[in-house]
Amino acid sequence: MRRRSWRNSRPLGHVSRPDRWLMRRSSRLRPSRADGLLRTLSVSANHSRLWIACAAALYFSGDRAGRRAALRGLAVTGIASGLANGVAKPLFPRRRPPGEAVPFVRRILNPPVSSSFPSGHSASAAAFTAGVALEDPVSAAVIAPVALAVAYSRVHIGVHWPTDVAAGAALGVAVAVVTRRWWAARPAEPAAVGESTVAQQADPRQSTRSTNGGPGRGVVITPVRDESPRTIREAPGHR
Repeated sequence: MRRRSWRNSRPLGHVSRPDRWLMRRSSRLRPSRADGLLRTLSVSANHSRLWIACAAALYFSGDRAGRRAALRGLAVTGIASGLANGVAKPLFPRRRPPGEAVPFVRRILNPPVSSSFPSGHSASAAAFTAGVALEDPVSAAVIAPVALAVAYSRVHIGVHWPTDVAAGAALGVAVAVVTRRWWAARPAEPAAVGESTVAQQADPRQSTRSTNGGPGRGVVITPVRDESPRTIREAPGHR
């Protein structure tokens, strides 16, 4: 009996045509060294190990913004991972792509068996990157390509459909944004200090004083009045 191709099989359920088309496009990519790199990167993100390592590097970098970014990144990653794996997956059961969806060299030894929707790896990657961006945009710009590679790797190794990855990423970003309602982000360098310096240079008669006794906590510009008495002398013959 001839075996039916996964592309034409119907028992997968809840798999859209764009999902199948994108999966076919990915499976047709020529073998390269990227296959092993993406597989290793994907496995390293299991249980958020990759993001824990990134958070440790940020925290011990000695930069205050980096420490805040590390703490926020880990917090939102934990929340997003819990929602994706503990809430969304049981509510939205979906079969994962079959083993033959991708070439053998890409597959991992122990593929996950939980619901495919949404991708927990993508949720954690997006949440960590977005959380870091709220505190330290420069570090987030460095982490973003790694997060994108982790998200795509789930499709490349054949354990998620593309919409699983998109939904997980959206969930991660949403969690990071929502945390701003109860955890305000603090910029690395307040703009008020720079603005006051420019204003003082523009008008030398203005002085600055700190409202909280420390740099970077709010500066009030107080104009200095010239209170010296003015004497107007009239030249002789001009009365």
